[in-house]
Amino acid sequence: MTDAGRPSPPAPDPATPGPAAETSSPSTAPAPAPAPAGAEPGESTPGVPDVGRRRFFRLLAADAIQTAAQVVGVAAALQRTSAEAAAALLEDGTTTGATAPVAATPVAAHRSPFRMEATALYVLDQGRFPFESVEIECQSGAEASRAIREMNVRGAPAIAQVAAYALALTADRTRDAKPYVRLATIRGTANSLSGARIAPRALRGAVDRMLARMTAVGELIEDGGPVADALRAEADAIAMEALTDHARLVDAGRSELEALVARAEQAVAGEPLAGEPPTAAERPLGVLTLGSTGALSGGQIGTALGVAAAYHATGRPIHVHVLESRPGLEGARLAAWELAQSGVPHTVVADAAVGWLLSRGGIDVILLGADRVALDGSVLAPLGTLQVALAGASAHVPVLVCAPGTAIDPEARDLADLPDETRPPIELMRVRGVDVSAPGTPWLDPLVDATPPEVVDAFVTEAGIIRRPFAPALGGLAEAVSARGPRPGPSGRDALSGPAGRDGPEP
Repeated sequence: MTDAGRPSPPAPDPATPGPAAETSSPSTAPAPAPAPAGAEPGESTPGVPDVGRRRFFRLLAADAIQTAAQVVGVAAALQRTSAEAAAALLEDGTTTGATAPVAATPVAAHRSPFRMEATALYVLDQGRFPFESVEIECQSGAEASRAIREMNVRGAPAIAQVAAYALALTADRTRDAKPYVRLATIRGTANSLSGARIAPRALRGAVDRMLARMTAVGELIEDGGPVADALRAEADAIAMEALTDHARLVDAGRSELEALVARAEQAVAGEPLAGEPPTAAERPLGVLTLGSTGALSGGQIGTALGVAAAYHATGRPIHVHVLESRPGLEGARLAAWELAQSGVPHTVVADAAVGWLLSRGGIDVILLGADRVALDGSVLAPLGTLQVALAGASAHVPVLVCAPGTAIDPEARDLADLPDETRPPIELMRVRGVDVSAPGTPWLDPLVDATPPEVVDAFVTEAGIIRRPFAPALGGLAEAVSARGPRPGPSGRDALSGPAGRDGPEP
């Protein structure tokens, strides 16, 4: 039985995954009441909340609010978070249907980039969002791996958490398998997941940690139950640590922005300099960012966008300029949508306008995310990060990289040790289904670029602000992250997932 009392469908052979299914919600215009969200497969009564399916999200939302209260301490943000969580949990109706055409009106609400249920892992298809809210149902680790590879889920932290829950799902589906079959299935799934994307360091870290937990429990013990329970608890721990890490990171970033404005206020001493453009002392703080670094990519809170939202929540004026982030348009689609949900003033800007924008003097700080960080401070990040950082350094605008410790690669000493990653050029060749060049035109679509440490002013992390020399502090933070797991032995489930059993998460 599922946690809502419905019969569980027969579990497929874990070695033979079927095609991932999709559940879709039509786009709805923003309205005073919460908009309908994605559906539970098999739900037949639209508008009736399924309390059981939301257990994980309820517990995670409660922990998010408590963590923010303790770590971030921004009252306005807590009020908004509490209201949104209550709306999602208590007012959200559910519908099920075939995948609908992409609509022109953005959806008004969503829960999170993924959720875990008793028999499947569901991921929000971020390639279609926010014009359509579509969940991809993954009934196996192989299907989750494909969702990561095809970039249905985006952002290193969210990718890592999806991978962890995919392994937990695989372990649960092999509870009754022979030990060698179970081990081969879990390890095969782990290989598929870790190879689904190259750039995100957190992905490999999460997979390695899950495998280490399995080893600690006993890879070949006869009963697969303790293995499944232990991997589920480890996945819960990875998600919860991401939440608390991002909350601390956001708090450190908010304080850094406040200090930046305070320095500007001291510099002008209340009197604008004649002939000089206004600074953050006389106008809203000008922020430039690239890509999607909010809750959609972070899992619960986010990094760079979370910093901007936390600063805005203090009541201080801010304006965020979001680069469109071609070819996936993560900035124009995802980051702008998240900023709008948080009420943060923002403007979407063409990628090619970086130099023009910085030359006009309205940008005070650049906030960027990272997929992987070398010990010397070199940064592997979404394509465009290098040109933005170089332009910022040329314009003497501070470049802050917002990266949790899970992004640090202790095996990467410098820029030369950072990997490259490309992707099929489908997003570059077409925009919302429309070809943008003549047939037969050759394409090249790199996914990431590497930025040298010389153009990075500081790292914003859960351990605080890290400044030059970067190596000692980055190395220390990487060691601290490595020391967290795996948890020894089959300790069952932690506070995040509630009572032991097979039912649970929905990050």
